[in-house]
Amino acid sequence: MTENGTQTFAQLTNNTLYLEISVEAALLKRALHLYDEVKSYETNGTLEYPFMFMRANWNSDLMWISTNSAEVFHKAKTELFDSIDLSGITSSIRVENEVRCFNCFFLRRSICHGYNWHKDFSFTNYQGFTVIIPLLAMEKETRGHLAYREEGKTKLYTYTLGRGIIFSDGFVHSPHPFVGVVPALFLCFTFGSDKVEFWPAILDCLHTQSQHICRYDGEFVGCKAEYQRIHAQANP
Repeated sequence: MTENGTQTFAQLTNNTLYLEISVEAALLKRALHLYDEVKSYETNGTLEYPFMFMRANWNSDLMWISTNSAEVFHKAKTELFDSIDLSGITSSIRVENEVRCFNCFFLRRSICHGYNWHKDFSFTNYQGFTVIIPLLAMEKETRGHLAYREEGKTKLYTYTLGRGIIFSDGFVHSPHPFVGVVPALFLCFTFGSDKVEFWPAILDCLHTQSQHICRYDGEFVGCKAEYQRIHAQANP
């Protein structure tokens, strides 16, 4: 659904909401440069700082790599996230000061033997978002893209170099099962409102994805401690 030519996520029904955006080649180059830094830590066995490495617990070799220090997070935000054109959805995000980037991730996989249906966001009132940007060409691959559910049917979104996909509440999706010839690599960000009233619902969706997160007020905090703080406030 559009309003005056702009995607309006808050008016879309579950399972039908995503927006495709263009991504500049310079951003992809900078992302691959940061990924080279990621690989140097992985090779050296330093798996917790400044990046967190988390393997999938289902039938895939998927590796979820998040920024794990304030310094690296802010580097990713300023050099990568701030270069993404979000003009198509910013009118739907309610902000105090600015759209808040919660964390940066790299997602890598070469095998996926089955579906893992899930939602990144639920009950945030369309104030939490994920953007996924492929960093390697995948157009010639017929499998390994993004499966999603719409009106009870499984559909397929094809990743294209130079394009990214953004989605919010209720978007049921999964990697499409495949054994890839070339490993798939993606740059991902979670982002949304910086208003405190939306933060508990957003954190509920994100607190298990990484060890640290950028809070609604811009502070880079530990996920576990922040989750405990929010629930202590809600249950005094």
